[in-house]
Amino acid sequence: DTAIISFNIPLANFAGNNQLKLEVNPDKDQPEQFYFNNVLFKNVYAITPACPGSNISFSVSGSTGTMQWQVNTGSGFININNNSLYSGVNTATLLITNALSSMIGFKYRCVYSYNNTLQNGPEYILKYTAIWVGNISTAWEDTGNWSCGILPDANTDVIIKGGALNYPVINSNTSCRSIS
Repeated sequence: DTAIISFNIPLANFAGNNQLKLEVNPDKDQPEQFYFNNVLFKNVYAITPACPGSNISFSVSGSTGTMQWQVNTGSGFININNNSLYSGVNTATLLITNALSSMIGFKYRCVYSYNNTLQNGPEYILKYTAIWVGNISTAWEDTGNWSCGILPDANTDVIIKGGALNYPVINSNTSCRSIS
């Protein structure tokens, strides 16, 4: 099901209903869409959370012509070059090899030409999630208890689901981005 969140914003001297709307359809792998007065401003794709150190890819479809992937680390979008971390920077699919947990929140997009006009593809946001499986013991510090096979760090969202064989006990100084 699609969730729609709408806000009416009273603005003087601005035509229209002044409605800000966010549409989210997580089950259908559709982008979040931001509208103001029924004008689409941006599609933002948040990828399925990944494990730190894993390989991650982003793709654009329907794009033609020259392509250039860009990253925004917090200071605006810049072009990416092929290197040990990134490959496919001039193709429809960008591959990030061994993504670092410190890259959380980085935004990616592909800029491509269409009818001699540069277009921005959808934005993808990098997130990391570790799920507690608890198959080995109660030790938070045991990598075998985590879905990613590595310990969560300050950049990782942790999920602890009900029904685990063991639940975590923290025996050392540790941190994570969030726990749910």
